[in-house]
Amino acid sequence: MKTKTIFIVTAAAIIAGGLIVTTSLAAENPAAGPLRGQMFKRIAERLDLTADQKAQIKIILAGEKDTLKSLLGQLHDARKDLREAIQAGDANESSVRAASAKAASAEADLAVERMKLSAKFRLS
Repeated sequence: MKTKTIFIVTAAAIIAGGLIVTTSLAAENPAAGPLRGQMFKRIAERLDLTADQKAQIKIILAGEKDTLKSLLGQLHDARKDLREAIQAGDANESSVRAASAKAASAEADLAVERMKLSAKFRLS
């Protein structure tokens, strides 16, 4: 039973991580959006999740949708700002370091949210 619980938590974390990454990529490349559903379908099939497990994951992710959307938006903006700082004609070390720190902070916020989601998956 404990092995099955660990497996379910791992599966949920993979799905959540996949959601975060694909949403981030879709924000940068809108054409990638339709592939997201196919990826989750394959993951769920490979992990052999039951309909109940899939429903629990969907409920948890739906409850965190606004938070994830906000964090992913912040990450997207921070990465864009970093690219612009690097490519700016008047680029300097301090501006790139500041933009990089902002991107790192957005990554850290997202990592904390993934940790919270992982804990919720373990409880369900």
